Amino acid sequence: LDGGADNDVLDGEADTDSLIGGTGRDLLIGGAVLDTLAGGADEDILIGGTTSHSGNAVALTAIMAEWTSANAYPTRITNLLNGGGANGSTVLNATTVQNDNNAADKINGSLATPNNTDLDWFFQSAGDVLDAINGEIRTTI
Repeated sequence: LDGGADNDVLDGEADTDSLIGGTGRDLLIGGAVLDTLAGGADEDILIGGTTSHSGNAVALTAIMAEWTSANAYPTRITNLLNGGGANGSTVLNATTVQNDNNAADKINGSLATPNNTDLDWFFQSAGDVLDAINGEIRTTI
């Protein structure tokens, strides 16, 4: 599944998937089995598991409202972990993001940019392979 240009939400649900965000700030949710996630250009949230927000358009819209806001990278992550930004009380943390029984997902954010200005947020479980660069947040699920 390829999101192409713009900001996208791609949810692989219960199938083995290859999700490609393309350009824009994207939210990629692999699902419950082995998946390949490729964020592409710009800053992306890459979840190598599942979230209780899947299928909830209101929650996913709130998450994207904060992720695509003008807030700095660390501020967006803090708001999404704890609530309080454009996402309101909708959060991405240990209560809403679950691992995929340690399936070895392949999670690629994007190529490093000068001064590491294109930073992704990785949710990973044991066995996942990812290309995180210095400065990117990795959250274990």
